[in-house]
Amino acid sequence: MKIPKKINVLGVPYKITLSDKVELEGQDGIYMGATNEARRLIKLATTEDFDDGAKEQTLFHELVHAILSESGLARTLTDGENEVYAQIFGNATHQIFKQVV
Repeated sequence: MKIPKKINVLGVPYKITLSDKVELEGQDGIYMGATNEARRLIKLATTEDFDDGAKEQTLFHELVHAILSESGLARTLTDGENEVYAQIFGNATHQIFKQVV
């Protein structure tokens, strides 16, 4: 799957960028992906040990974060719940997508 440069999430345009390193403001560590809802930006890491399948799965994970935010549901969830939803629904939609493409 080709990673798009832009995608609409519930009618809101998000830019998707690839970066050597993905860091989150105010948090230690390097991540596989991150979503900045305020900037409408999804960043995916491009490290060598991060294959195309992992990039796709991370994109779906980050898209769930964007969906939760744009729908207003993120405000009703704790950070931990938001992360669990993104992991479960990101993995599920990625697996379904891989079957139909």
